[in-house]
Amino acid sequence: MALVFLEPARLAALAQSVNADPEFRLAARAMRYDVHLRADAAGTTFRIEDGQVTDARFAPFLQASDFTISGTADAWAKLLQPTPPPFYHHLYAAMFRRNLYFDGNLEAAFSSLDALSRMVDLMRQAQNPAGGAHVPA
Repeated sequence: MALVFLEPARLAALAQSVNADPEFRLAARAMRYDVHLRADAAGTTFRIEDGQVTDARFAPFLQASDFTISGTADAWAKLLQPTPPPFYHHLYAAMFRRNLYFDGNLEAAFSSLDALSRMVDLMRQAQNPAGGAHVPA
């Protein structure tokens, strides 16, 4: 199964789901960043402003972003499993174990970690619509 954030046909529904989530809106209320998510050579840039995803573009070549979260397609697939394996349950854990990498404005990235983590939770739900998503506390 393709990764939800790499499927152009699903980007609008993903952005709508993220924008409808009150937890994301609260965590992202001060964000004004272009966030690039990359898996292998493919990627999508999300523009997040004032608690909303205002734009999502698949594979934007030479488009600037404030920061990038990159990893292999396998690492992202594990992160988006309904119950992720150890060290894939959270962006920070995957970064700490060097399964995902943060590049660019790290201050912006880490100040946005709560919002980004919630966005990943919502991506996990979109990735697994039949089985839902459960991440142990």
